[in-house]
Amino acid sequence: MSDNAVVKAQNSPTAWFAVLERAKLIGDRLLERRAVAQLKRLGVSVRFEQVNNQRGGSNRDHPRARVHASRRDNAGVRRCK
Repeated sequence: MSDNAVVKAQNSPTAWFAVLERAKLIGDRLLERRAVAQLKRLGVSVRFEQVNNQRGGSNRDHPRARVHASRRDNAGVRRCK
């Protein structure tokens, strides 16, 4: 991989969301925190939301818990995705 491709990947929210998803799947809290920190560096705010399963129990640590992200554009306007 070229240096330019590495820099582009490091500055790509999509790449860091992929890292975050993988970290959640394997339970790697350190990698999860790193991905969230990198997303924050890129201007993306990440918030986790508890998801309840169909039986009414909690799936707080489930890797498919909802993630809400928003990013501020150049004018400082918050855009939710």
